[in-house]
This record gives sequence, structure tokens and C-alpha cells, in this order.
Amino acid sequence: MSALPYVFFSATMVIGRLSGDFLAHKFGVVKLLTWSGFIAGIGLTAGLFAGNIYGVIIGWFLFGIGISTVIPMMISATGTLANEKYSGQVSAAEGVALVTGVAYFGFVIGPPLIGFISEIVTLRWAMLLPAVLAIIFGLSAKKVLS
Repeated sequence: MSALPYVFFSATMVIGRLSGDFLAHKFGVVKLLTWSGFIAGIGLTAGLFAGNIYGVIIGWFLFGIGISTVIPMMISATGTLANEKYSGQVSAAEGVALVTGVAYFGFVIGPPLIGFISEIVTLRWAMLLPAVLAIIFGLSAKKVLS
């Protein structure tokens, strides 16, 4: 039973990645990323406070759906912004390299940071960090991409 949240997270990541382009064309990248951040953050927070396995499964399900489109859309938006808004200042390749570098840094530093915080509080409270960051991402998507 304890592996089910990860299974649901992984399944929704695949579903979200496969449907991301369709959703971006239908609703727009800014709206998609705004709602993705809110769905991921609120879903994970709700799952952490539910207190039972079903709540955790639903929380990780929503977190997976929300977070699945972020990296592909950010890389695409970076290339577009570099070519349109910052043409001549930053190449698309430099922008994409920067975004993927920052994402990789987060991938490397995130788990140890959450582990360190969980030693101080608990894992449940430490996992609020990605939830809060997802909500902040949702709130800032319009400003960053406009």
C-alpha cells in the first residue's frame, strides 16, 4: 500500500507529459503553468494533512499532474522568450542550458535539503517545502512569462 502514492505520481507524470502540448495550445502556457503550480501545491498539501493513505495517494496524484508539465513548458517558454523578447542578447541554447542547469541543481539539492529539514521537524512538515514552492511557482508564472 505504501508504494501506491509513487505509482500514482509516476502515472500522472506520464499522462501530464503526454497531454502537456495539447493543454498548452488549448489554454495557453501561462494559464497552464499557473494552474499546474496551484494543483501541485494544493494537492500535495492536502495529501500531507489528510492523515491516511487515501489522502496521500490523492495528494501525490495531484502533485504529479501539476508538476508534470512544468519542465517541458519552461524549456519551451525559455526558447521562445530568448528568440522573441531577448533576441540578440541571449540565444535560445543559452537560455535552455540555464533553465536545465537550475532544474538539475534543484534535482540534486532538493532531496538532501528535505532530508535535513525532516531531521528538524518531520518528513510530513518538510514535504511542505515543495508544496509551497509549487504554489509560489503558480503565483509567479504570469509575471515571469509575460
